[in-house]
Amino acid sequence: MRKRFFLSLLCLIIIIVGYTVYSSFKRKIIVTGFAYEKDIISIKQSKKLRQVIDLDGHKINANRIYSFYETLDCFTLNGDVTLTIEIDSARHKLLDTTIVLRKENKIPFISFENPTETKSIRSFFIGDQAAKELMPPY
Repeated sequence: MRKRFFLSLLCLIIIIVGYTVYSSFKRKIIVTGFAYEKDIISIKQSKKLRQVIDLDGHKINANRIYSFYETLDCFTLNGDVTLTIEIDSARHKLLDTTIVLRKENKIPFISFENPTETKSIRSFFIGDQAAKELMPPY
């Protein structure tokens, strides 16, 4: 009876420690902004596809511009997250860049600007909701 109790307690401790370690390596990143109807926005972390922004189900305006708000979970050992961001529109790559979100950023976000204002050039900016200041646009 005691042996079974200690095994159950040990399993519970292993689960709690495992979840704590798992949570400490996980970072939540907010991805928001605007895109045309046929755009494909993909975000990769070290060549692994983390998320493709699916515009269906998001708000659309009269100019066929979607607004979206997504969250992305990334995993890191040292706190810094390196992401590759691509925007593909009608089989033409409009944006292909790599960014590094530092461990100092508590609540990082990536925001894509309205494509009607920037025409064929797509731009975005990154920031930290906790810091209340923006980094330079890309």
